Amino acid sequence: MAEAPPAAPQPLFPRAIALEACAHGCTAVFATVVVAVALSLLLQPLLFLRQPAASVIISATSTPRPIAPTSASAPTTPAATTVVADGSADVLRLEIADLRAENSHIWSVIYLLRTVVQLDDAAAALRINDLNEVERLLSTARLSLDEAYLYGTEQDKGPIDTFRSELSAIRQDLRVRPEGVDQRLTEVRRLVLSLIEED
Repeated sequence: MAEAPPAAPQPLFPRAIALEACAHGCTAVFATVVVAVALSLLLQPLLFLRQPAASVIISATSTPRPIAPTSASAPTTPAATTVVADGSADVLRLEIADLRAENSHIWSVIYLLRTVVQLDDAAAALRINDLNEVERLLSTARLSLDEAYLYGTEQDKGPIDTFRSELSAIRQDLRVRPEGVDQRLTEVRRLVLSLIEED
C-alpha cells in the first residue's frame, strides 16, 4: 500500500505572523497620515496668504457702486490742473526766450571776434602797403559788424553801429588820407574787444 504524502508543515505561531502583517499595514497607514498632516500644515500659510487676493478678485468682479461726486472736489481739480499747466507753459516760454537770447548773444560775439581778426589782417596788409587787400578786409569787417548788429542786444547795437561808421570812414580815407589809418584801425579793434569783454 502506497503511503500518503506528508502534509505541509503548519506554522508554529500563526497568530504572531498575523500580528506582524497587521503591524506592517498599520505602519504604512500611520506614515500616510503623518505625511498628510505635515502637508496640510505646510499648505495652510499659503492658503491664508492667497485669501486676500481671492477677496480682491471677488470685489473686483462685483458690480461697483456709483460714487456721487462731491460739490467741493469737482470744480477744484480741473482748476488746479489748468493753473499748473499755465504755469508750466509760462516757465517754458521764459526758458525758450532765454535760450534764444543766449544764442543771439553768442553769435554776436562770434562776429565781433571775426571783426577783430579781419582788422588785424587789414593792419598787416597796410604795413606792406597793399591797399587793395586793406579795402577788401575793411569791407568784410563791415559785413561782420552788420551780422553782430543783427544778433546783438539793444545795449550793444549802439557801439556796433559806431564801429560800422568808423570803418566806412576809414575805407573812404584810405587812398585820400592814408596817414593815421593804422592808429584808427588799432583803436577800433580795442573798442571791439572792450565790448566783447563787457558782454
